[in-house]
This record gives sequence, structure tokens and C-alpha cells, in this order.
Amino acid sequence: MVNSPKTTMKEFEWLDRVLIISPVLYALCLTQEAFTKELKRLKIKVSQEDSLFLIKGARATTHTFAMDNDAVVCIVCMPIDLALSEVEVYATLTHEAVHVWQEIKQVLGEEKPGIEQEAYSIESIAYRLMHSYYKNNKKLKGKG
Repeated sequence: MVNSPKTTMKEFEWLDRVLIISPVLYALCLTQEAFTKELKRLKIKVSQEDSLFLIKGARATTHTFAMDNDAVVCIVCMPIDLALSEVEVYATLTHEAVHVWQEIKQVLGEEKPGIEQEAYSIESIAYRLMHSYYKNNKKLKGKG
């Protein structure tokens, strides 16, 4: 993969390599309090069961909501757990990235995306989730 070279020329600009903008908004949420606050901010009314940050026994949970304006949002909930190894965090967030990707495919009406499109999409979602997790984890900030 070729990195974009640094240039000061105003006549030349390397552009973002993103091919599509996701039709699904997604975010990582680290606490029940933040999850409840965001549901309220988005005016999402949910049942008592759906308002739970994590499904019982799960390390993480991806919640999907259809908004009144036809937008679809996925909120990936995963608390900071210092008992988890980095590999366990990576695996869990990659698992949740697949759920986000599945929702994106459904919204796009894609039944059989190309295998490379799928792999790069999941990689991109997983990267963003992992980046958010570590950026917001004060204990691991200095290790990055």
C-alpha cells in the first residue's frame, strides 16, 4: 500500500480513499450512563430490556435503532474491562464490527458483496471501534 506523500503544492491534493459513506451511523459506548444519555438525546424510546447496556453474559452488545427520520444507528456497547487482554478486546470489537457491517449490508440491500469489499469494510469498522476504545481508555492511553 502506498502512503500519501506530503506535499505543499496547492494544485495537488491526495483525496480520501473511502469509496462509500456508510448509510448507518455507528458509535462505541463505554458505560450504561452514556448509553442511556445518548438514547435520550436521540429521542429513541426503547423497552426496559432494550435499554440494557449489555445483554446478560455478553462482553459487548450492538444495539440497532431505526430513527424517525429513516436513519439507522448502531451503538456498540462495551465497558472498559481491565481484565481483558488486548487480543480479547480486538476479537470482541471485531465481532461487533461484523454486526455493524451486517446492518449496513441490510440497509444497502446488499446480499452478496464482494469478498474484498466485505473484508475491507469490516476492517475499517473494527479499526474505528478499536481506536475509540483505546482513545477513551485512560489506563491504556499511554501504551498506544
